[in-house]
Amino acid sequence: SFSVNKSLSERLSVHAEAGNSFRFATLSERFFDGDTPRGSTRGNADLLPEESIGGQFTINYEVDRDLKLDVSSYYYQVDHYIERYNVSEELLSYRNVDQADIYGFESSLDWQVSEYFHHRLSYQYNRGEKSNGIALDDLNPDEINWRIQGYWSDWQLSNQLSYRFDKNAVGPSEIALESVLLWHMNANWRVNKNWQLGLYLNNLTNELYRASADEDAPWQPERSIAFSVSYQP
Repeated sequence: SFSVNKSLSERLSVHAEAGNSFRFATLSERFFDGDTPRGSTRGNADLLPEESIGGQFTINYEVDRDLKLDVSSYYYQVDHYIERYNVSEELLSYRNVDQADIYGFESSLDWQVSEYFHHRLSYQYNRGEKSNGIALDDLNPDEINWRIQGYWSDWQLSNQLSYRFDKNAVGPSEIALESVLLWHMNANWRVNKNWQLGLYLNNLTNELYRASADEDAPWQPERSIAFSVSYQP
């Protein structure tokens, strides 16, 4: 692999990288044969290693000292991509895909409002397809995320809003996902040098959603509250 960095001005810089890589099938993908929480799974000892070639291009722009923007795009071509698939309703296995393309982009905007507050707005988009246009497994849904963090004295606060877009282009062992709006908050208070208290409010919108598009992915907890006490001598 190789990479290049170039500063176009005091505020603008670019980064480009390209390379190739490979991944051998895991022992489970090749030899496991038995029951799992997902059902019966059978390995495939004839799996070939994945081989990929591709690159990434990133732009970093500092609007000013407190406001920064990063945008990154990527593309990879993968030969012998290893995918999970349903042999039948009760049996899973693995196979090679002759060729697959994985591409997308990510962006983030960081804003240091003051010495006490920091905002981060981010977005991710990715796609993966076989040569016949069918989607690949295990790709994350598109998502936009807004996180606010506050710091002062012995307090640390965090507020996070996420919108996960629906996902209809799914792989052979996945199911479609509906869009979901998630809201999480937490607060930590360092009482003294030994004690720390934490309060965590998760899924305040009380959404019922799965962690991923995997057809056996578990439902995530609905609205929940947790409290923690930690001591460090």
